[in-house]
Amino acid sequence: MKFNHFIIVILILLPSNVAFGEIIFSQAIETFETKQKGIMQFNQVVGIALDKEGKIYAADFRNFGIQIFDSNGNFNSFISIEGKPHGVEVEGDKVYVAVWGEPAAHVGSHIELFFTNGTKITSFLGPLQPGDIAINDFGHIYVTDYNGAGTIEIFDSSGNLLETLTTPLTLDGKNSILTGITLDDLGNIYVTDYGNNRVMKLDSSGNLLFEFILPDNEEKFKAPNNIEIGPNGNFFVTDILDRILIFDSSGNFLYSFGETGGGHGQFNQPHGIVIDDFNRIYTAEFNGNRIQIFDIVDSFKIEPNKVNTRNNPELSSYNIIETQMNSTKDIKSMCGNGIIEKDRTCIVNTTIGTGKVITEEESKGGGCLIATAAYGSELSPQVQLLREIRDNQLLNTESGSAFMSTFNNVYYSFSPVIADMEREHPMFKDIVKVGLTPMISSLAIMENANSESEVLGLGLSVIALNLGMYLGVPAVVVIGIRKKF
Repeated sequence: MKFNHFIIVILILLPSNVAFGEIIFSQAIETFETKQKGIMQFNQVVGIALDKEGKIYAADFRNFGIQIFDSNGNFNSFISIEGKPHGVEVEGDKVYVAVWGEPAAHVGSHIELFFTNGTKITSFLGPLQPGDIAINDFGHIYVTDYNGAGTIEIFDSSGNLLETLTTPLTLDGKNSILTGITLDDLGNIYVTDYGNNRVMKLDSSGNLLFEFILPDNEEKFKAPNNIEIGPNGNFFVTDILDRILIFDSSGNFLYSFGETGGGHGQFNQPHGIVIDDFNRIYTAEFNGNRIQIFDIVDSFKIEPNKVNTRNNPELSSYNIIETQMNSTKDIKSMCGNGIIEKDRTCIVNTTIGTGKVITEEESKGGGCLIATAAYGSELSPQVQLLREIRDNQLLNTESGSAFMSTFNNVYYSFSPVIADMEREHPMFKDIVKVGLTPMISSLAIMENANSESEVLGLGLSVIALNLGMYLGVPAVVVIGIRKKF
């Protein structure tokens, strides 16, 4: 495992009014970060799970696999997935993976089952865009539908569909866009509705029992994407406001922590979350390409709705206790850099020498802010297409890299403002989406570029095509109208 930073941080949350409770300690034990492409280098880590031995299973979305680490963060093995793993769950000796297929029509989306040693058991079709997985005491597999159908599909252990639950519509009559799911011991279902900014508790038949409510001093849910139950019955929710929200077993808000950033205790799109038997919190960051582990030192002995560390800076302080720099072997094999295949599982080959440690600056890629705001999600097919062209075609050639460097300097000077306007004005968002669609369709041509000359040639063709669509056609129309009048 390549530890770019192994840092122990204590986050001390100090209530300004000690009359309502004790000091709460939330401790970030470990942060291990791997960057961008290749085995042992995360590229959009989405889901996270733990097995009974404490091993960590990370769904590496764009590396097409599950990366496995021991409880100390040392790389253990890699399971190749036939598609993009989005959700992962481990129950007993089995690993369950929700897999996305091709972006355009989600062809090939399915569920894959493995033993924890990496041996594949079976695969079967699930929802069009499976979001997350939960397993009940009978071994039934619950899978959420991210595609907007508002359904939860339930399968037996062999992959036979048992039942489809339809979640309640919003007050505006919209279907849920479901991502995270977890179950309690009574069979109740807890799901995050990414598209409608809500978190719901359902009974075993899918009937709404209640929605989680945040107090006025906490920002409302923004695209909540995962939920997990801790051993003490508390609920932990992630959303795209880069925070962890904690609720008690009755759904009462306790507090939140985290803020936007790349530091320890900060987040860059936390997506996956899981809690171990010692009440430690494991988070997987979609954009941050890392896993952080937090320890809750003290229980939440406070009154609900009282403590909010995000909106009151006096409530939190960070103390760095220890910093170590470590790197491990960088190895090459048929499974990828650093890996060999054994019994259909990719494991570390420890016989090769040390390689280059990828720095944070080298690994960062900008986000498609305008397209993300227009299509509503960084996981939308359109945004994924833009990222794949950038990373797989442009950044792999000198001319493409030079273009992206110039483009980024211009693009990020105005794109945050446009993205904010889209979020604030739905009509403007729809206009931008209509305008972007032809351009994104034309950019699909770039997927065929595999060399320097092809990137340059096809790139110029795409630029010419877009100039024709966005400037040439309107100019011809205007000239035609002026001739008539």
